Amino acid sequence: MNDTLRNSNEGPEHRPLQSATALTSGVALLLMAVLALFAEFFVRARLMDPNDLTVTLHHLRTSASLFRAGIAANLIVAVLDVIVAVTLYEVFRHAGRGLALLAAAHRVVYAAVFATATLGQMLAVHLATGANVLPGGPSNLLASAFLDMNAFGWQIGLVFFAVHLAMLGGLIVRSGAAPRWIGVLLILAGAAYLTDAFANVLLSNYADYAPVLKACVALPALTSELSLCVWLITSGRQAKRRVTATH
Repeated sequence: MNDTLRNSNEGPEHRPLQSATALTSGVALLLMAVLALFAEFFVRARLMDPNDLTVTLHHLRTSASLFRAGIAANLIVAVLDVIVAVTLYEVFRHAGRGLALLAAAHRVVYAAVFATATLGQMLAVHLATGANVLPGGPSNLLASAFLDMNAFGWQIGLVFFAVHLAMLGGLIVRSGAAPRWIGVLLILAGAAYLTDAFANVLLSNYADYAPVLKACVALPALTSELSLCVWLITSGRQAKRRVTATH
């Protein structure tokens, strides 16, 4: 296995930066995973009922603080996404500067779209918790529309995220800068995200296929991103030890 951190074309004076960059990227990915799990399963899954708007709006009113905590977690994830984009570029640019830069750009665009889509959640909870909110009133209908805007915006963002994963995976497979099986998993995850996103756009009966498509996304997405996270942290620590040993 070729090690980007070990086989850098730059001199030893740049290796401490690379080891720190890999560690930063890995830790950021780990924090993102924790925050995303909190926002999705502890907040969204508990408070939002896709089949009953009345129940969802009731939860937004009675658990507004928890919902806002989920929004805050998503915003932190968006910031961490930008950090990951930059640090991954630094780690893999020696394996292919152009492709690494393009992959980073797609992740930054994804983070921007994701953060913008979060505005829908903020407006929804603002309307749902406003004074004089009546069941079935215009405020509730607007809140529902903003929640839909958030969901659709996230799906659009995932198109850019999918391309990022596929490019990063292709870079790894081509160069061997990281274990190639991680690159293959990243490509599969990108293809799965892309299929799901376009199915949501193109199929009027997407809901009929959603459970299968989401399951097909989950397995490669979790395994590839977790594997990349572990590799970045372990490789960064090993590179740091080697640099320390030479001084």
